[in-house]
Amino acid sequence: MEPLDGELGVVKRIYALRSRGKTFRAIAEKLNKGGVPTKNGGKWFASTVRYVLNNDLYAKHLKGAKR
Repeated sequence: MEPLDGELGVVKRIYALRSRGKTFRAIAEKLNKGGVPTKNGGKWFASTVRYVLNNDLYAKHLKGAKR
């Protein structure tokens, strides 16, 4: 299974926010305020952000990105 290019854009944004010290909750709030839907079209929660950051599927496509 491979992530879609659109997914990787959001994932890169999540990695970047986390590398700047943002909490899972702060990242979720920022994505929701920005109108960024989850993969399934829903709202972001801290647990969803944590799942993305811990998902090896994304990590292997973003080698060198800090979790």
